[in-house]
Amino acid sequence: MLLVDKFFPEASIIYYYITGPTEEDLRKQMNSLGPFDLNGKPWDAYTQWDTHWNWIGKNTPSYQLDKSTVLHYIQVTFPFWIIPENVSPWLAAKWEVYIRSLIVHESGHIKIVVENLKSIRNAIENAKSDTEAELAAKAADNCIQKLSDEYEDHTGHGKYQGAIFP
Repeated sequence: MLLVDKFFPEASIIYYYITGPTEEDLRKQMNSLGPFDLNGKPWDAYTQWDTHWNWIGKNTPSYQLDKSTVLHYIQVTFPFWIIPENVSPWLAAKWEVYIRSLIVHESGHIKIVVENLKSIRNAIENAKSDTEAELAAKAADNCIQKLSDEYEDHTGHGKYQGAIFP
């Protein structure tokens, strides 16, 4: 079984386990056990992140915007198939292709987050006040989400990358 941890060094992986012996069983289990987005929509895999920022003297008159830090946490929820005995080699091969495509898709989300974190720090450091820095950081963070949403649209939620099963 392909473990995806090594493909996502910047993220924590949460697996949900499925055991179905057929395509239909796997699909049903992914639909019921897989992650849901903030709107309640189910996905086979899901990347979410959280960013936090701070700077020396934040919310005080002696703030130093050039002394900022931006921290992030990325988590990917991913299916893990516990392959039953005597499963069809054809199904196992199809699953492997699907999982590799899903890795490519979720890696795109991670790349967007990691490559754009510097925009939050830049927004803070280019601000003229403590309040402006906070608003600018939130706006930069929202832009990362927008880029991720555009990536979803562009890839058809991974469909155009082959991340569709069955």
